[in-house]
Amino acid sequence: MFATLKFKLGIITIFIAHTTFNIPYVLFIVLSRLDEFDYSIVEAAYDLGATNRQTLTKVIIPMLLPAIISAFSLMIGAN
Repeated sequence: MFATLKFKLGIITIFIAHTTFNIPYVLFIVLSRLDEFDYSIVEAAYDLGATNRQTLTKVIIPMLLPAIISAFSLMIGAN
């Protein structure tokens, strides 16, 4: 593909290929975690006065962290 588009092969093309190859795997893992996500916790954070940023950094990301770490380890081990 890169040769057809006359891109110079190098670290950038490796990064692009690696990223596009792994996006479906990462989405599959993170979306499966979001299916089990309890959104009442987010509502509780807002009720207690948390801002959008605080809710993201102190509630949502910690809840998704196992899926993010799992997806990252899959990306490293897949190639």
